[in-house]
Order: sequence, then structure tokens, then C-alpha cells
Amino acid sequence: GPDPHGGAPPGEIWVALGIVLALLAIGGAAWASWTYLIPHEVDVPKVVGLSVDEAQTRVADAGLVVRIADGRYSTKVPKGGVLTVQPAAGSTLEQGDRVTLVPSLGPRPVPVPNLVGLPLGETKRALRDADLKVGDVTREFNERLDADQVIRQSVRADAEAPLGSEID
Repeated sequence: GPDPHGGAPPGEIWVALGIVLALLAIGGAAWASWTYLIPHEVDVPKVVGLSVDEAQTRVADAGLVVRIADGRYSTKVPKGGVLTVQPAAGSTLEQGDRVTLVPSLGPRPVPVPNLVGLPLGETKRALRDADLKVGDVTREFNERLDADQVIRQSVRADAEAPLGSEID
């Protein structure tokens, strides 16, 4: 006789449930194939100027493999920032491809000239010729040297200082 609750017979419910589960399984298999078997294209993110750690995270989050190259000197990007990225930002790659980050070492080091005993005017010229700058000038009395001659310098002679840095 007819079901007093007005629903489908129990056998038909199991068939319908089996069809739904089969469709879900097929959909899951298609999604897994799409996700794991078919390579996906991604763009290399813009990371020049960011810290190397932040750049690594952004590149890895895009599904790319990060390689850190040897650093290069730069006056444009501070030490520890990303100087260049290969391939360039915006390039389209497949997930899992490698991206190389080149960190900045900051300005290249230059030798510091001996300034002790030089008059202040010659000191400025000597530092300019060495690609350095005059920093703070403090005046003190000294028995051995004449007025306006350098008594001491903040970075010793023959040491190195970053290109463009100030010597006090």
C-alpha cells in the first residue's frame, strides 16, 4: 500500500543517495586532478625592495620555489633588501618553478684615506675622491697640530666604509 508518510519507498532513497555520493566522488576526483595533475600558471610577484624574508614568503605563497643567490652591492636598495628577481616580476610561470632572489649587500666598501694632519679643506676633497662624505666636525685643542687640522677620524685609515658614508 501507499506509504502513510507520503515519501518515497526506502529502496529509492538509497538509490538516490548512492547517485549523489557517486557524483560527489566524481567531482572530488576531478578537483584533485585539476589541483595536483594540471600545472597552474602564476605570475612572479613584485618583491624588489622588500626584505629577503618577506620576499621569500610572497614568492613561496604564490606556489613558486625560492632560491637565494649571492648578494650584490647597491646604492639603490638597502642591505638585506631584494635587489633583483629572476625571472622578472610579472613573468608567468608554472607553480613549482624556481624564482631566484638577489639580495643587496648595500653600498660597496671603499678604503678610508688617512685624514689626520690634513687641513679641513683638504679633508673634504680627500673624502670626496674616496666616494665618502664629511660627517660631524668637532673642534678640539691639540698641542701637536695647527688649528683646522684633523686630530682623529671616526673610521681609521685603510679600514673600509660603505660607499657614500660619512666620516666624522
